[in-house]
Amino acid sequence: MLHFRIVDSNDSLRLADLQVLQSREHEHAPGKFIATIQPGYFYFLAYDAGKPVGFAECGKIKPAPQSTLPEYLEMHSFYTLPEYRRKGVMTGLIRFAKVFSKRR
Repeated sequence: MLHFRIVDSNDSLRLADLQVLQSREHEHAPGKFIATIQPGYFYFLAYDAGKPVGFAECGKIKPAPQSTLPEYLEMHSFYTLPEYRRKGVMTGLIRFAKVFSKRR
């Protein structure tokens, strides 16, 4: 069963492992995502039986001062292990991120 949560300090190695796998699949950007946790960004992990199987990286966007739009999250990067694709991992991560964003 899939579980979703925001990354905390104990997850940094698990997130880095997934980011390394992502960078290997996208050889044009090797190492680009390795262990990068940036201020103003939120990272969400998907777990299956305690194993990290996917992540989503979202940045907090502040519209221009003259805009009437509120702050929002924009997805910048995501990854799902190949064996978990087409099984609802990314859909679950997006839903989790939406709920998190509305509560902030």
